Amino acid sequence: MNILKMTKKALSGNMEETYFTALANAEKDCIFSLYLLGLFYFYGYGIIKCNEFIAIDYFKKASEKGCIESAYFLGNIYANSIKSCIKQDLYRAKNYYNIKKLARNLQNYIL
Repeated sequence: MNILKMTKKALSGNMEETYFTALANAEKDCIFSLYLLGLFYFYGYGIIKCNEFIAIDYFKKASEKGCIESAYFLGNIYANSIKSCIKQDLYRAKNYYNIKKLARNLQNYIL
C-alpha cells in the first residue's frame, strides 16, 4: 500500500484516535506517522489547530528518514509560499524537489 492510500485510510477514521496513534508511533521514528502529523498540523485536522511551523518540523523529520512525499510537500510549501507565514524560498524548494527526484530515480533503478 502506498503512502497516499495509507493517508486517505488514516484520515477517514476517528481523527483524535488517529492523531494520538500517530504521535505515539512518531516517537518510534515511524516515517508515515511523522508525515501524517505534518498533515495534521499543516491543515489543522481534527482536534489540532493549524501550526505551519510544527508541520514543517514533522515534514522535515519524515523527509530526512526517506519520505519522498514529505520532501515534495516541503518543496511545494517553499516554492509557492502556501501559507502566509512561510516565505517563498526557491533554493529550499529546489533542494526538496531534488530529494524527491533522486528517490524516484532510485526506486525506478531498483525495480
